[in-house]
Amino acid sequence: MPTFVEILTTLKRQIAATVAAGSVNRFYIGRSVDVEARLGEHGADEIRPLYETQSLTRALDIEDELIKHFYNHPKNDNWQEHAGGNVAEGRQHIYVALWFAP
Repeated sequence: MPTFVEILTTLKRQIAATVAAGSVNRFYIGRSVDVEARLGEHGADEIRPLYETQSLTRALDIEDELIKHFYNHPKNDNWQEHAGGNVAEGRQHIYVALWFAP
């Protein structure tokens, strides 16, 4: 089983590679038990699940670290510098929502 640091390293690389594409205009890092519902709520062009866990604490910790890491990225659309928001029980998904350039 990968360590917390290994998981974060992998996710940071995945997000960085995804948002480096010229076609990506902006992105948002989040957590949800219902990724498809979040797509509609964000109004994003696409949402990509990156990691899932049954542990709410693990999901919050990962979301928090990713948001802090990418907070100053010019394409970042997270308005808070930390994890938060609704907390629902169930399988937690860390995702990146994407908006593409017209």
